Formats: sequence, C-alpha cells, structure tokens
Amino acid sequence: MTKVSVVIASYNHERFVRQAVESVLGQTFADIEVCITDDGSSDATADIISGIHDERILFKRFERNQGISAALNDAIRRSSGEFIAELNSDDYFLPDKIAIQVGVLDSKPD
Repeated sequence: MTKVSVVIASYNHERFVRQAVESVLGQTFADIEVCITDDGSSDATADIISGIHDERILFKRFERNQGISAALNDAIRRSSGEFIAELNSDDYFLPDKIAIQVGVLDSKPD
C-alpha cells in the first residue's frame, strides 16, 4: 500500500497544472501516488498531464465536465494510500510538505 495518495481534480489549468504535478513528484517523501482526474478540460490541461511520464501518476480524463466534486471523488476512489492529500491543480506543494505531515501523523496515531 502506498503511504500517501495525492489527489488532484483539474479543469482548464494548463498554465498551472505542470507545476502542481511536478511539486508532488519532487517531494522529499517518496512513497506517494498522484491520482489526477481531469474534469473535461477544453484547453491543453489533459495533454500536459499525459506528457508527464512517471509511474506514480494515475490519470483519468472525463469526456465532459461533471464538476469539481465528481472529479475529486473519482480521484479519491482510485487512490490506495493510507493518507490522502488534496492539491488544487492551480497550486503547488513545498518540497517537504508531505514528509512533515506524515511525520506528525505517524507520531500521533490517535
């Protein structure tokens, strides 16, 4: 089982999505998967995501827009991590974000 699943719902964020995904792939904590659901973007968002080659990426594209909740729930359903971290497709993580959070969660199991 993967320790952390990062879930991303994307929609028409071609300007930002590469930085978002790469900020996850560049984490100092390595036991991650990235579950991305594109919500039927009409720009190049899906092409950009498809062009990032990393076995930790699990990508699905909706043919038509279904809304943020449907896209996010789809990414969550496909995730297998012990923990789930959400990232908006127009945002990014600092390099040690997941390592810090997993450290806190592991040290306080209650």
